[in-house]
Amino acid sequence: MSRLLNRTEFARLKGVNKSTVTRWVAAGRVVVDERGLIDPVAAERNLTATESHEPHHQARLDQIAEAKGRAGALAAMEAAAGPGTGSGGHYPEDDSGRRLREARAQRETVRAEVEAMERDIKRGTLLQRADVEYFVEDLGRTLASLLDSLADRYAPEIAGCRSDVSAIHNVLAGACRDVRVELAAHLKRRAGELGKGASYG
Repeated sequence: MSRLLNRTEFARLKGVNKSTVTRWVAAGRVVVDERGLIDPVAAERNLTATESHEPHHQARLDQIAEAKGRAGALAAMEAAAGPGTGSGGHYPEDDSGRRLREARAQRETVRAEVEAMERDIKRGTLLQRADVEYFVEDLGRTLASLLDSLADRYAPEIAGCRSDVSAIHNVLAGACRDVRVELAAHLKRRAGELGKGASYG
């Protein structure tokens, strides 16, 4: 795992001002831990993903931005209504008052969603779609490679069985077990790399 950096060190690494790093953190593009430190490998991967114009790389950034945008729009609507309609105020008993109450409730819901997403990002429980897609593609490639090698690996054993159906069955059953074991080991290794913020590409 790479050494964690503070914002100044990460800014120097990226060749930007510290204020730029602060904006990235505020936008959810760079995640800091509970001590305010940054994993440069994970941060670089997240910055690359959120800078990409590919729709699947934009998914998480767009989701957070949309949620924050809705919260901002609802706050503006509440502010435009004037005093007495915000938190702790009293709404008039007309249709606009009802709509404002609903808007405020929606804003609170959106704020909670944004906070939950940001907590999940910091905990590492919210994965980038690009990482998940790489993981699935890598799984497919690995399985295809294991299956492609079966004939070369087990043909000699099967040939030695001649016409003994039971012996051939045992060889094939063993081959299937080997594939499952190798695939499970590969998945465990890749999952560990993903959890440590390894960079894929």
